[in-house]
Amino acid sequence: MSTSTGEPPLPRQHKHCLLVVDDDPDVCHAVYHLLRRQYDVIVAHSAAEAIDLLGRHEVEIILTDQRMPEMTGIEMLAKVRTRHPEAIRLLYTGYADYGAVIAAINEGHIYRFLSKPWQPEELEAAIADAACEYHRLAQSGDVLARCRQRIDQLEAENRTLREQLGDETDVPS
Repeated sequence: MSTSTGEPPLPRQHKHCLLVVDDDPDVCHAVYHLLRRQYDVIVAHSAAEAIDLLGRHEVEIILTDQRMPEMTGIEMLAKVRTRHPEAIRLLYTGYADYGAVIAAINEGHIYRFLSKPWQPEELEAAIADAACEYHRLAQSGDVLARCRQRIDQLEAENRTLREQLGDETDVPS
């Protein structure tokens, strides 16, 4: 299909999938409405629900509250990291808890920590940065995979050449 100018249409830009986790439905609703045009936003009201959604969706960015019943945001991010290490993880809290910040960095390997309440522009910028980081890491992974494939090819060629040289140097006595 082409446009009226005869040029092919531009490819549809990929919308990153953002998972928002907060036990406060109003927060989830606000983030959903703020970011729904730029991202595929899915919401969870508990860590258990978030983990279930991660099994059914290809989530690229996770934004979670620290203080939730049953499991903290840090605990959830640490679990998520083992199953979905490629997801970019962001944590926010309305409490000045420096221990939580340190634990989030050490255990959940978060990309960014945000204070709550945030300004809409601040949240949009943080999520946009996370999307760029996801894209950068995905590209790095692609380059690494291509390098590994090329190394495998070269090793196979090297084995073949060694076998051929071994056949040529075997002179009957």
